[in-house]
Amino acid sequence: IGQPDDDLETCYRIEVSGTTLDQAGVKTRLKTKLAQALGGDSNLPAVAAVVGFRACLIMLQNVEPES
Repeated sequence: IGQPDDDLETCYRIEVSGTTLDQAGVKTRLKTKLAQALGGDSNLPAVAAVVGFRACLIMLQNVEPES
């Protein structure tokens, strides 16, 4: 509300990383990105994403606050 429709900076956060690691490395990097998003100082919803170029794998996960 009160922001332009194309201003997504105030709607959602995303932690993104790219790597040449194998599938296990991509999963590990995703855990790191999730922790980064959880540690952020924001109450906006977030997504963590890792692109594994060598593994030909893209992993996305919603960031859920720890209860």
